[in-house]
Amino acid sequence: MEKILFEDLKQSLKEAKAIRAGEMNASRRFTVNSIDIKAVPAKLACPRMNLLR
Repeated sequence: MEKILFEDLKQSLKEAKAIRAGEMNASRRFTVNSIDIKAVPAKLACPRMNLLR
């Protein structure tokens, strides 16, 4: 079982290297939007000091 996992990991690294080099397209792509961290306490209706505890 460990050998199979190692081979999967090795193959994944080869694919990651090819994607990075532009030789292969990624099967998925994720986009993470940034949030306004200062607005979080207001949205939660919590005093700021309660978040620090």
